[in-house]
Amino acid sequence: MTKRRRLSDVVNQELTEPAPAAEIEPTPAVEQPEPTPAAESETVPAKQPAEEPTPAAKQPTPTKSQSTSKSKTTPHYLTLVRKETRLKEEQFDELSKLSRKLNRQRKSTGDRITENTLIRVAIDLLLSQSDKLEGKTENELRESLSLPPDE
Repeated sequence: MTKRRRLSDVVNQELTEPAPAAEIEPTPAVEQPEPTPAAESETVPAKQPAEEPTPAAKQPTPTKSQSTSKSKTTPHYLTLVRKETRLKEEQFDELSKLSRKLNRQRKSTGDRITENTLIRVAIDLLLSQSDKLEGKTENELRESLSLPPDE
């Protein structure tokens, strides 16, 4: 029985040492591998809040000089730390509309603007205003930044 590999492991392996096609074993379509204890622990039930990743899972954020040298070999999304977030349906709908609108307005080629791009920009904006941020609840935090209270 073969061990299931994550997409990031496969991509990293391909980037470091590509294997000839003859060495790659085809995966049978019918056979399903049994879940490993690690895979079960990664699953978060819907009603429980998502837990912070373990320190070993966190990766350092690349500096500007590191990211430019890596960008030629590693896709941008692989240089980022994965973090799950919970959004309201209307927030996600508006993010999707905004990203589509911004992509239609683009005149040049390059990285497309995704919902994740907009979320990262919003986080940078929030962090730049962190000196104004105060409160114990989400609505108090919103009010400290002159945002309307959540409905």
